[in-house]
Amino acid sequence: MDDDTKQEMEELVSAECGVNTFMCFMAGQDRMMRDPELIETMDTVSKIGGLAMVHAENGDIVKEAERKMMMAGISGPEGHAMAHPEEAEVEAVMRACVLANQVGCPLFISSLSSSMASEIVKKRKEKGCIVAGEVTAAGLACDGSNYWNKSWSHAAAFVCSPPLREGEMDNLVDATADGSIDIVSSHHAAYTTQQKSLGLSNFLTIPAGITGLEERLMVLWQKAVQPGKMSRSQFVAATSATAAKLLNIYPQKGRIAVGSDADIVIWDPAARRTITKDEHISKCDFNIFEGMEVTGGPEYVIFRGKMVKDQDVFRPMTGYGQYQPLPPFAPYMYHKIQQKKEKDKIEPVARSEQDMATTNGIENIPPPTPEDDVCPNNQHRSSVDLNSHPQTPDFDEVSNSPSRSSVRVRAPPGGSTSGAFW
Repeated sequence: MDDDTKQEMEELVSAECGVNTFMCFMAGQDRMMRDPELIETMDTVSKIGGLAMVHAENGDIVKEAERKMMMAGISGPEGHAMAHPEEAEVEAVMRACVLANQVGCPLFISSLSSSMASEIVKKRKEKGCIVAGEVTAAGLACDGSNYWNKSWSHAAAFVCSPPLREGEMDNLVDATADGSIDIVSSHHAAYTTQQKSLGLSNFLTIPAGITGLEERLMVLWQKAVQPGKMSRSQFVAATSATAAKLLNIYPQKGRIAVGSDADIVIWDPAARRTITKDEHISKCDFNIFEGMEVTGGPEYVIFRGKMVKDQDVFRPMTGYGQYQPLPPFAPYMYHKIQQKKEKDKIEPVARSEQDMATTNGIENIPPPTPEDDVCPNNQHRSSVDLNSHPQTPDFDEVSNSPSRSSVRVRAPPGGSTSGAFW
């Protein structure tokens, strides 16, 4: 993070460019950021009114685990899952929250994949940390056990970072429903089986990416709204409104109101569908949600006032989209930052001369008592004077004594003896 980079970041948040989010990677071969870099980056982001988005994994743990997998001869997709342990994510999530909180920077944790990580986000929010958490549709509906599938192409299709975890789907749904996780995204990065096969002999070179753009709303509705864990209003917040607030484009986006953009989804809660690669629009030849039955889906989609989906008919309009600039200092986050700064304002304690007075007065403090020099004991000298001992016989008396030089002991400690005891 040099002065040129800081200058570029300031230019990016200007009205001309309209960029207010900055991605920080705590893991990765060539992009891992150390704590000093993270602190400096977060400090710059907070000053220019941006949002620090963090991929939270301990890069050193991941790197060492990857080395161990390769040394053990594990080159398949399961190696990717084992090289990205849950502890690496949990530690990084906590560290990112601590650093951002100390700097006063709004934080966005990307792609939470475990209940332990989401619990940290929840607890840090309760402690006053300005942080938002995100989960992918895949995290809500796909299990990490797929990495151990016998079919290499099947297992490789689920490779993403952080990886999907075994047994965490329901936990992440619950965390989304109770507000621990703020938004549900797709992180759509589709690759064909041929593209994934670049890592056929080494999981480190498997392109990391999964589908989810088309399925995101249906998956969340099926997993959270349909069973009654989440209300319809919460569904709208998790998929649209909160994201618009984080990016500082609310109420232009994320709300149906006079003056807002006419981007509207008409939802049919009774629509039934089975997700399959044969029906999705993506050119990807594999769908990680294959065979999932969902209830609820979009019936009509209106984009800028134009109908782009009419029931089962999709009418894309090439070139109809517009670039959406993102203004800095989103009130949704920076209002909380300002409140926290006022609450935690640093001020010295005002003390009068009377408060500064000591009990005895400085002038009456006696000088310290000098201590005697302590010399180490001489191990060659004894404190016992044998010559002055009243019961000590004279040396000549001992040497002229008729007593024998050895004594036979009939029952010495430990048993009898047949010889002399010296």
